[in-house]
Parts: sequence; C-alpha cells; structure tokens
Amino acid sequence: MHAITKWGSRWRQIAAMMLAATLLMGTSLAASAIDDAVEAIVAPDAEARFDAAADAGELGADAVEPLAPYLDHEDGEIRRAAQQALERVVMHAGRPGADDERAEVAQALTECLTEDYTVHVRREVLHLLSMCGGEDEVAAIEPLLHDPELMQAACRALVRNPSHESVRALVRALDDADEETAREIAHALAQKATTAAQARSEKPWVVYQGFEGPGEGKHIVLVSGDEEYRSEEALPQLGKILAVRHGFTCTVLFAVDPETGEINPNQSDNIPGLDALETADLMIIATRFRNLPDEQMRYIADYVESGGAVIGLRTATHAFNIPEERDYAQYSFNSEVEGWEGGFGRQVLGETWITHHGAHSEEATRGVLVDDMEDHPILNGISDIFGPTNVYRVTLPLPGDSEPLVLGEVVDGTDPDDPAVENEKNDPMMPLAWKRTYELPDGEAGRAFTTTMGASQDLESEGLRRLLVNAAYWAVELEDAIPEEADVRIVGAYEPTPFGHDAFAEGVMPSEHAL
Repeated sequence: MHAITKWGSRWRQIAAMMLAATLLMGTSLAASAIDDAVEAIVAPDAEARFDAAADAGELGADAVEPLAPYLDHEDGEIRRAAQQALERVVMHAGRPGADDERAEVAQALTECLTEDYTVHVRREVLHLLSMCGGEDEVAAIEPLLHDPELMQAACRALVRNPSHESVRALVRALDDADEETAREIAHALAQKATTAAQARSEKPWVVYQGFEGPGEGKHIVLVSGDEEYRSEEALPQLGKILAVRHGFTCTVLFAVDPETGEINPNQSDNIPGLDALETADLMIIATRFRNLPDEQMRYIADYVESGGAVIGLRTATHAFNIPEERDYAQYSFNSEVEGWEGGFGRQVLGETWITHHGAHSEEATRGVLVDDMEDHPILNGISDIFGPTNVYRVTLPLPGDSEPLVLGEVVDGTDPDDPAVENEKNDPMMPLAWKRTYELPDGEAGRAFTTTMGASQDLESEGLRRLLVNAAYWAVELEDAIPEEADVRIVGAYEPTPFGHDAFAEGVMPSEHAL
C-alpha cells in the first residue's frame, strides 16, 4: 500500500511538473517531466502504472520515442501499459481541432518504423498509425507492404488512412507483389472501398472492421437503445474492443431521431440498420422497452427464430414493449401469448423484468463466481467484477438448461471497497450472469448469454469486459479459442456518462463513435 500511495502521489506531482514546464520553463524541463512520466508508466507498482498510463494522453509526441521500446518488453504488464499510454496519446491528439498535434504524434510514430526497432514494436506502431496517420505517413508505410513480417499490419494502417495517397500506395504495391501479398492488398483495397461507401452514405450506425484475431470473419451486431443505462456509450466501446483486440467485425446500432440523425435513447421506435442481422453471427442487445415498427422488428424476429446467438445486457430482459394488436406483440416483456410468456426476455434470455433486487442507485453489485463453475471458459481470467448498478431480481430457478456462472452480491454502497449488505438480499444471491439454450416456438435452438449488468459505467470493470468478450467467443462456438486472459483494454478514450433518465449526451451523431 505504501508503494501505491507513493507512486500515485508522485504521478500527480509529475503532471503538475509537466504543466508548469510547458507553460513556464521551456522544453528542456518539459522533456525531463516526460521522462519522469514514462518512468511512472513502466513502474513496478501495478496501480501506479495503470493510473499513469490512463492519464498519458497529454504527454504528446515527445513521449513516443521513450515509450516505443517498451512495446516489446519481456514483462507483459509493462508492455500493455506502454500500449495503453501510446493509445491515449494518439486518441488525445486526434481530438477535434488538434490537427497539428495529431501530425506531430504521427510523425513521431513514423520515426519508429526503422529497423532500429523490433518487428513487434513496428507492428504496434503501425496499429497506432492506423488511428492517426494521414497522407504524410503513407510514404513511410508503403515500403513495409513488401516485408512479409509487417505486410498485414501495413495494409491495415493504410486501410484506415483517410488520404487518397493511401489508395495509390496500395495500387502501386500490386505491381510487383507475390501471390500472397497481392491477396492481402486486394483485400485491403476492398475494405477501403467499403469504408468509403459507408462514409458517403452517412448511415446512422458505425462499423468496426475486424482484422486479426480469433474472431476474424465473424460479424457481431450490437443493438443499443435504452433511456437510462447509456448503452449508446457502452456498446461502441465493447464493439471496439471486440474488433481491435479480437478481430470480430462489429456493427453498432443506435436509437436515432429520424429528423436530426442524432442518437436519442428516448426515441423508442427507431433503430435503423437492423437488416445487418441478416449476416450476423451474434447479436448483443441492450435495449429497453422498445416499440419498434414491424419492418424493423422482423429482422430481430427472423434472427432469433433461426437460432442466432444472443447476448443480452441489463435491460435486454425487458427489451421490448409492443402493443397487443401489433404483429410482434409476443416479444413484449409482459407477453401472455401461449409459448411466449415473458416475451423475448424470458423465452430467449431466460428472464423478463421482475424488479430491482438491490436498492437502485444506492446498492452496487459485486460479481461472485458460482462454485464449481470457475473452470468454465467464459470465466477465464476473471477475478473481480464490480459495477455501480444494482442487482436485478430473477425468478428461481431460471428456466430450461440455464446455468448461472456469476452471482450478484448486493453491496452496501456504491464504492468497490464497500461491504456486502447483511440481510436477505444476499441469501440467496441472485444470478448475475448465466448461459442457456433457447428455442422459440417453431424456431431453431440457439445459444444465449445474459447478464443483468451492462451500463456504460459497469463497463469500466475489467472483469465485466472480460466476461462479455469471453461470452462472445462462447456464443459463436469459439470457446476453445477463449484466451486464458483476454485482452480487454479500453480502445481510445472512454469516460462514460453516469446512468439516469434524460442524462444522455445530446447532439451526438453515430459517426462520432467511428474509429
């Protein structure tokens, strides 16, 4: 504890030094302050290292050279801290109005593409350039298209490079490419064409292209749309993690105001883009009381009635509220239709809306792994789960072959250090996450995973993020590929809005969530 306090205090001092150096003392002291900051990022103390890396965004281009060698450090934790720190630098430099800063960071990264650095470092640098590179960086990336060890990473960097010169570079590389390289470059050109078409159409959703990882070739559709728990923030971040860290291609859909095109979680009757489910391998849904028109609902109905894999988050237990006279009324959370009792929530996920079990906004949730289930691959690498949202009540036992994996301990407060409540709310504890097989009337059997957590603030829990990523692997029958400890680092900046009705960020367009 002493070391944590020491390094946390030192990091705050370093931040103050950096600001003072930048404003008052000139570049030499600023460079010294950055050296101290880098020392904190690769510190031996895990908490100090995490905090320093998370706050590294403002270090700027001068931090690239000293941090780059750590991208290939033998200590995996230090390596990940350096990756996270440089990603924060890149994302901070990419904010609106910071074009000069972005260019400086991109140039500093380009200087790390020489053979003075290991192949692994250069691959990581190309990944970072895929997030911030422009026309000026194409010339440095283009020669790497002919390096067998770097060709794929170079292709990905050019796919995401917005300049016309990146297209020309890929076309030029085709002239003298061998057969394998030509296939990769042709694929990259096709991806650029698709991305450009999506940008021109200004569609009200975002697509995160998966490239490398076990999920490559699998398509996940993430459906947001709830008034309270900020699924419009949580699902883009989850989609980025699944795409960037694991290779899944992810389409994220939103509740959209049809007049303005803005994301509006209170718009309960419009989620454009649900036709993406026609090519989906998995649907991750976090909607609440949606009353979608028949022409949108039919895509969800066709998907689940064909046995498509489903992951439901938080309010997905009461995903729909559709009037009795409508074609898809049986999907409503309070359905009494024979064979559809409890609607989509009960019949697909295993439960519909019952009530709050913990005190809403007052008693948080701590995940407790179910005895004898710790070895299930969905729980790989998970040691703690915590979120400020409360536990939902469910009917026990859960239906069919439902198997609880995590129980929800009701916490006496909203801080991770708060104890469990000492009353009947934890005797027994409610299931917090479970897996099951569902089969709708006249439908096919499919896999479903449900957790009653999933607010945007809940996603700050590394344990919850890993649970969801592992569940995605399981849902698409890739359980044998679930990592021992899946990489679930946040992609870019993530500062979730506190949950609450009418608390969403106004005026946000879907395109603002693009990578």
